Amino acid sequence: MIQIRNLQIYCSCGKKNLFQQVCLNQSFRATNRAYCLKCDKRNEHFSCQYKVKDEEGLIQFFEDIGKKMEIYIQNLQESLKKIVEGFNELTRSLRNKCQYNQQRLQELNEQNLKNIQDEIFQFQDEFEKGLEEEMQNCSKNMLIKLNNWIDELRKKVNKVYYPILILLQ
Repeated sequence: MIQIRNLQIYCSCGKKNLFQQVCLNQSFRATNRAYCLKCDKRNEHFSCQYKVKDEEGLIQFFEDIGKKMEIYIQNLQESLKKIVEGFNELTRSLRNKCQYNQQRLQELNEQNLKNIQDEIFQFQDEFEKGLEEEMQNCSKNMLIKLNNWIDELRKKVNKVYYPILILLQ
């Protein structure tokens, strides 16, 4: 039976042999994770025998990783959605507490006006001292962490794909 190869990944032994197996043992630090059967006879990956896959297993491994990443992405999107909902609720509350148009002011009596002014003055002091600064710091820290993750992912992607792009040119 003739097996059709989808991947054109060669063994690192330099003999132009297509790989037959790949080691998926995360803790194994070999120079060649993808190897031909000739290299397998050296028993370099003997301790990894339960983590060794063929081409189909390698493809399945990356499909499983892709599915996990989709779940992570969905979780991140849910977190972002909750953050946006929280900011929207905070915005509504701020407007409701502190924005008074002429119609709203006309509905107040003298005592209500005094109480609302006192609350607004107190809130402005608290807001300027705490909430605004805390929100700015939180947002700044989150953006810094996001940018660090993005930069790190870009470096890793470029490290892997840059040599391939050079070969394609």
